[in-house]
Amino acid sequence: MSGVRSMDIQIENEIINEARDLIIRSEFPIIPAELDGLPATDMGMGDIRKEGFVFYEILRTPRLGMTVIF
Repeated sequence: MSGVRSMDIQIENEIINEARDLIIRSEFPIIPAELDGLPATDMGMGDIRKEGFVFYEILRTPRLGMTVIF
């Protein structure tokens, strides 16, 4: 067994929904289809509320990347 803990799916979905609501309230320019695919990570630490985040990758090229972290 590895030392990486997995996230609780229910808590992960709650975090993603909270981030989605935050994005909508902020009027950040994102289309609804992009809101459906927001990924969340806890960096393998097992406590997404304390050590995790939801992110939205705006741009990814071989030379440049832009990501918004919520």
